[in-house]
Amino acid sequence: MSDDSIPQNLGDHLYRKLAALHANARLIFVLDPAGRLDLMGEVTVGGRTWPVLRYEGNDLSLRTALVHAGWTGSRPGKRALIWVTAPRSLDPDSTPRVRLSSLTDLLTLADEVLDLSLGGVLAELIPSESWPAEALARHEATFAANLPLVVAGHAELRRHLPRGAVLDIHAVRALALHIGQPDLSTGEFLFHRDSPEQVLRRYVKLAWDADWDAQSHELLREHARSSPQVALGSVAAWFEPSLETLAIYLYVRRLLGQARVSNIANQARGLGILGFDPEPLEPWVETVLARWDREPAWRAQVIVDAEDHLNESDLQKLAAILPVRSPAELWTVIREAETPAAVYELARRLLDGTPGPGLDAALETWPAQRPQKLDALPDTRHRAAADTITGFLDEAATVVSILGARTEPPPSLSGILDWYVAGRYYDLEFACTRAASHLRRLPDHNLERRLQTYLDSLRGRVRAFLGEADEQLAEQIKANPGKYLNDPRLSTHVLWDFVRQRRLRPTSEARLWIVVFDGMRWDTWQRVVKPRLLELFEMKTTEKAYLSLLPSWTPIARTGLLAGRPPTEWQGPDGRPTQDQGLLAARFFEIPAGERDAKLQFYSGMESDRTYRQLDRDHRYPWNVLIFNISDDGLHQERSDLVALNAKIKTQLDDVMQTLSGLVGPGDTMVVSSDHGFVELENDDNGITIQEDERLARQATGEPDPVRFRYIVSMAHPKGFVVEHRGLRDSPFTVAIGRRWFRRADSRNRAPDRYAHGGLSLAEMVVPGVSLRRIAEKRIELDILEPSVRTLTVREDESLPLNIVVENRGNQSAEFALEVQADTDAWPQTFQGKADSMGRWQVNATVQPVYKERGGSTKLAKITLRYIDARGRTAVRHADISVEIIARRDRVEIEFAGLDELDDLG
Repeated sequence: MSDDSIPQNLGDHLYRKLAALHANARLIFVLDPAGRLDLMGEVTVGGRTWPVLRYEGNDLSLRTALVHAGWTGSRPGKRALIWVTAPRSLDPDSTPRVRLSSLTDLLTLADEVLDLSLGGVLAELIPSESWPAEALARHEATFAANLPLVVAGHAELRRHLPRGAVLDIHAVRALALHIGQPDLSTGEFLFHRDSPEQVLRRYVKLAWDADWDAQSHELLREHARSSPQVALGSVAAWFEPSLETLAIYLYVRRLLGQARVSNIANQARGLGILGFDPEPLEPWVETVLARWDREPAWRAQVIVDAEDHLNESDLQKLAAILPVRSPAELWTVIREAETPAAVYELARRLLDGTPGPGLDAALETWPAQRPQKLDALPDTRHRAAADTITGFLDEAATVVSILGARTEPPPSLSGILDWYVAGRYYDLEFACTRAASHLRRLPDHNLERRLQTYLDSLRGRVRAFLGEADEQLAEQIKANPGKYLNDPRLSTHVLWDFVRQRRLRPTSEARLWIVVFDGMRWDTWQRVVKPRLLELFEMKTTEKAYLSLLPSWTPIARTGLLAGRPPTEWQGPDGRPTQDQGLLAARFFEIPAGERDAKLQFYSGMESDRTYRQLDRDHRYPWNVLIFNISDDGLHQERSDLVALNAKIKTQLDDVMQTLSGLVGPGDTMVVSSDHGFVELENDDNGITIQEDERLARQATGEPDPVRFRYIVSMAHPKGFVVEHRGLRDSPFTVAIGRRWFRRADSRNRAPDRYAHGGLSLAEMVVPGVSLRRIAEKRIELDILEPSVRTLTVREDESLPLNIVVENRGNQSAEFALEVQADTDAWPQTFQGKADSMGRWQVNATVQPVYKERGGSTKLAKITLRYIDARGRTAVRHADISVEIIARRDRVEIEFAGLDELDDLG
């Protein structure tokens, strides 16, 4: 029987029967003892309307209705459908039955008597099957509404039963469970020949392989208790608790077991959160928990169910009985934490119990002791709190780690640039803000306030450190301004390095796109913009850091970037000075003046829909310059922090990516850069008051104010660094160094813009340069980069830390599974991760080697990486680490194997 031939439910079955009746049919009986069809009024099928007359045992009422419809004696009247249901009963558990003995005369006139009872329909759909009436009645509503599942499930059920076996109530219940969970086969619900252990294993698997409501889970519990044909013994206790309570027990048992709590059953009972005595479950608990490590999906569902019913008070009770007597023991428990609630509560206790001066040390320890399963925590109602507190720890630890590894910048412009990027000093401010963003969402407000005080202090250290770096950059530029303007790492060399030196000669078929993200500093490039670009493009060159021109102000910095020359060389084809960026770009590309309009397309404000609509899509320009103002235009009015600012940029990138996707073709080259970054200012002692004099009178004549927070136009002032660009109307410029800023004496101490640019600082001046191409073939190439050492030595009884780095050399991001296992471990440690294209993922794992003098010691630690490559195939990478254990001299290993022979000698 095909799927289409099986009616969906009883109503569908009736409509098919009515549609098949001959055209002259006038009287139809529909037998529906349980009254499931709801046929009040009339039924229209195939253009014929059947008025419905309900019969519940009242002959007079039915016959009167038939007379009104023209039925008298043996003479037929109008069409009529007699819907026969059982008389109403005061006993809800009684089986509904219809009685038609008083309607014999009408039955002889009927064109068809349709049996729409569930038994009648099943007899037609599944001939020769005998159904136990009581079991069928119990599940009638479920079966009647899901006839295709009944038919398919029955066919599978029969394959699991002996030939000729009669269906019993257990088989029917298994079928009902399958209908409720159609993703689970009927055979999975058969417990007939299982041993007690197999029944338990199957029950706990089924319990969390699907989403059960209270009623369906009660049916599953009943089924597990009653259907096995073996004595369950102590296993029967597992079928008494509700699913939620059982999940809490497994959750508590696992947590306390991992922490090596003694007398777990008594401890769990004393918590007062289970609602039952766990002692009867203890003999089989390890059998059940063996699934915890083997089946991550099952484990996740148990955790979700448990944490849905555990509150903060319960979690605090749990944490309070963990055997944590020292910081080292707390770190061990944190490292092994594998549930959101446990991660949050343990991390909270760590931070709450660490005095302010000790927080640096705790944060230095965090990366190595970070919970191993943190990246694979299930999504429970405690997940947000866990993400918040670990997010703070991750970001604050990043800051402490970078500061702890800081070095002095080299005494050269290129050295400072590479030092700033390689040391990740660019990320310090953003990381502090990310940590603060997590902190604001911390549920424990007392802890939040204390950590905020620490974070403010940490931010002060960051700003002092970066301020010193800015001063050293300034000293390098001051020492030789002419060298700075001709340094190969000045942003005027971006187009030289990625276009001219590579001898790119664009054509209408292989075009060049210069994409400038106005106001994008290096942290935004690394964390926001580059990852999005690499979804569609791949890098054809290594990215390179450059310094923008001073002042780091758009009319200077961007013009120098696109001209490829310092300001003294900004000349048009006629040799006259100009700041026309399109004209200067055309000169750099050596486009003849008469061919500029045909060969160069130049658009600023590409984030605007209006500008986007102006693009000439019919003409393929070899040279194209697109400028996206992702942060500069609105930067001066922005009041939110760096996290919110970058979130807005991330939103803008959706349109940017759509634009680039529609413009840049497979054969094109795209060079990406920025003109300048920005610095965050505060209304503090860094403000420098500029006293009034005649040189500031320009504003009185309606011209722009020459004092611009980070620079002063047309003035050499001793409070800053003076930059002279001969030939520019606004020269000289005075730029502020580090976080200092300028204000007029009449500003009434007005606060500066939160974000500004134009001055001399690494945050404002460091910009990227890189060449990209459209991805032609997707590649996912993961490998285990670290540990690179293939032999490690460890002392007996000490753990072996492994810093594992996974590198993705492909052009697509990829999720992967990582396993770490010593050859003496029963089960591997498992990690889930994601590596961005051309990116790396890192985790700290710990192996506990075993030493035995006469064999059985740990010899090998295996790292296994599994992922799906770009062609959909499973790829596996291995790294084997040889382990050498240095034995302790204060321990003697005793061998007991021969003691029985000594007894014989006696």
